[in-house]
Amino acid sequence: MWRGPRVIVELDGRATHHTTLAFDNDRERDRILMAHGWRVMRVTWRQPCRDPEALAYDLRTLLSSESGTAPSRSTSQLPSVS
Repeated sequence: MWRGPRVIVELDGRATHHTTLAFDNDRERDRILMAHGWRVMRVTWRQPCRDPEALAYDLRTLLSSESGTAPSRSTSQLPSVS
């Protein structure tokens, strides 16, 4: 969670997100968060393992979208959590 830019990253896995109730609860939570100005990035547990650089880039892009500055594609560090 990054409070300043109001961004949340949620790690989704089939073990806890495969039921209809879990799916519905996730969508309800996303809707409520979005209504209050939060942006939710859902990530599967495999994505950070398979392509951490792409995930880091996308997250930096999302976090920098308010400032209007595009992140460098070559930087592989994740932004700091605040």
